[in-house]
Amino acid sequence: EDQRPLLLRSLNYLEERLQPDLFFRVNRQQLVNVRFIAGVDNALGGQLRLHLQTGETVEVSRRQALKLRETLRI
Repeated sequence: EDQRPLLLRSLNYLEERLQPDLFFRVNRQQLVNVRFIAGVDNALGGQLRLHLQTGETVEVSRRQALKLRETLRI
């Protein structure tokens, strides 16, 4: 498959321009709209697993899991 990026900007660029109360950087490859988080599970090694309203599952890095717990107050 030919996999081309949908956006030709870095995640850092997008992260700086999106509303921080709506979008959260969950790992090096993904930003998530926090309004679309349907559920949160603990994963191995201090990570989190997010279940999105779209049916997708996203792994949150250990470092970002700490920040997300604070953000979501969980």
